Amino acid sequence: MTGRRTLAALGVMMLALGGCSGQAGKGDTSAEQTATAKPAPKLGEPIPIEHEVWSVAITPDSRFAYVANPESLTIVELASRKVETIPFLSEGGKQVRFSRDGKQAYLAGNYTSGAVRFIDTATRAETATVDVDSGPLSDLAVAPDGRHLYAVSAFPGLVRIDVRRQVVDLTVDLPDAEHEGIAVSPDGRWVYVTSAPAHSGGGPPINALTVVDATSGKVVKTLQLPGDRPDDVVVTPDGKRIFVSYATYETTKPNFVSVLDAGSLAVVAKVPVTGRSYAMAITPDGRQLYVTGMDEKSVADGTPGMDDLKPAIEVIDTTTNAVTSTVPLPSNSRDLEIAPNGHLAVVVDGNTLIPITLG
Repeated sequence: MTGRRTLAALGVMMLALGGCSGQAGKGDTSAEQTATAKPAPKLGEPIPIEHEVWSVAITPDSRFAYVANPESLTIVELASRKVETIPFLSEGGKQVRFSRDGKQAYLAGNYTSGAVRFIDTATRAETATVDVDSGPLSDLAVAPDGRHLYAVSAFPGLVRIDVRRQVVDLTVDLPDAEHEGIAVSPDGRWVYVTSAPAHSGGGPPINALTVVDATSGKVVKTLQLPGDRPDDVVVTPDGKRIFVSYATYETTKPNFVSVLDAGSLAVVAKVPVTGRSYAMAITPDGRQLYVTGMDEKSVADGTPGMDDLKPAIEVIDTTTNAVTSTVPLPSNSRDLEIAPNGHLAVVVDGNTLIPITLG
């Protein structure tokens, strides 16, 4: 996902953020969440996918997984493991999300396209294409009310699409960086974008989280983060905490996931994790955060490091901010998704989709 940030003005900005965040500074999750610990998740039998997988999303009814890759969109019925592949005439997709009612899928173009395609999930037909005046789109997020779709790219940074009119109705300029991760607060008021230094070497050397007012498009705050190359960003269902993963190249220090208070934007914890961390997903009850770790952690010049690390999913208890389970993976994973029903998850691993039974 992405990352960029410089420390923004405090004073008025902090008051604006604290006052406009209905979840300001409370921090701790409910004591009811501390009940009994859940058993470790269990990996199922991998499901082969025809092409290399980039990302995955699960439909709101938890029945299907949509797998995006360079050549096609693959649809997997999770109960029967039936696989359906929909080829594209031009290119595949990099990210996929769904409308709140599940009737439409939104597919972001691959590494050369800044378009978002609308797909009817009943007919599997492409119904519209919204061209975004930008480079490739890194990530997508749907607003809680379903009226808007947000996308991030290197330029301008953040765009908002009115899904009913199928037009871009807001653009937000962000500094030159690799913008990768995006999340929307549960009340729909704030959009969070992670940013990291551009691989091209251009732009400022920032590792940041930017908070954008979803209504006005105004950048409320840009916060410098403590880790290297911020990637994914996840908000708890109650909107009180924000988690950020790091796809770091650093080999001399342990990696971690940052935990931020959504009201103050202060980093309140660092949870140690294994290797480079990309995708994260939180359970519907907000009690557990799943994080994928990769073993290809290396410095920028390609020198391998930490060769003893193995790919895995690490499960973080969001109440204690501690890793409670580590589930080894057969190889590095690019994406992870938890079903809305909270009973299963899927992880994409090379050319396979691996179902996971949750505790």
